[in-house]
Amino acid sequence: MTSGRFTRVETTRLTLTPLTRSEFALFLWDRSGYAQVARLVAAPLAPEPAIQSALEWLYDLSSEYRGSQRVWGALWSVVLRRENRFLGAFCFKGAPCDMEAELAYYIEEPFRNRGFMSETLASIVEWARTRDDVLTLSAETELSNIASQRALEHAGFHRVEHAPFPLVDSCCWRISVDRAPS
Repeated sequence: MTSGRFTRVETTRLTLTPLTRSEFALFLWDRSGYAQVARLVAAPLAPEPAIQSALEWLYDLSSEYRGSQRVWGALWSVVLRRENRFLGAFCFKGAPCDMEAELAYYIEEPFRNRGFMSETLASIVEWARTRDDVLTLSAETELSNIASQRALEHAGFHRVEHAPFPLVDSCCWRISVDRAPS
């Protein structure tokens, strides 16, 4: 579905929306202002410092993308549709390289282990299947983050032995999003 700015993805329970640059700034530095603009029932929780730092890096990167390429530098909100409640977010770590797009994501602590990220990841896979510039999605997760690994598995990702730039104590996951022949 198109929201007028970017593509919005909807599932049975969730709405995934790439934020505009101004919405992204509000999310980073004025969460109550963001909640008001997004008409959320509550402001998002402050992410852990490492996630906040990564999001600030993404915000800086987002200025490099224009038009339809903005999806690669945007923060995508994950919102529970029936309550209009912010659950978490995901992003791509830049535009696809060799037709592979890398994901990063998080779910706020109160909403973990309820299938929201599995549903989010599965819908991203389906969205990627509609794109001509993506053949593979990947994600890296800490070895100790079993819940994240389960979410990736549920969405059809497979663990791979070698990550291109692995983090310490992490593993890489991939899924092919090849389109079925017509």
